[in-house]
Amino acid sequence: MSAESWLSRLFSRRQAPVMLSELARDRALSVLAKNGYQAHYYTPDQDADDQELAAALRLLGRSGFIITDQRGDLVGQVALAQSGSESRARQKRAQFRVIE
Repeated sequence: MSAESWLSRLFSRRQAPVMLSELARDRALSVLAKNGYQAHYYTPDQDADDQELAAALRLLGRSGFIITDQRGDLVGQVALAQSGSESRARQKRAQFRVIE
C-alpha cells in the first residue's frame, strides 16, 4: 500500500479540525486565562527544509498528531496562543526567514 493511499484512508476516518471564528477563539482563550490555563499552537513544520516532509508534518500536526524525531524529541515549535491581531503579527514576524 502506498504512503499516499495509507494517509488518505487514515484521514478519511478522522474528524476534520474545527475552524474557529476570531471572536470564538478569543472568547475561548479568555475563558482559559480566567481559569489559569494557557493554549499553545503546535507548528511541526517550522524547521523542515524538505517541502514534502514539511507538507506531511503540517497535515499530521493539524490533525492532532504530536510528532517526534528519532530521539523522541518534539519536532517543530510550540508557541503560546494569544488573542488579538498584534499578537499574531508578532508571532508571524518571529517566524520570518530570508531565503537566499
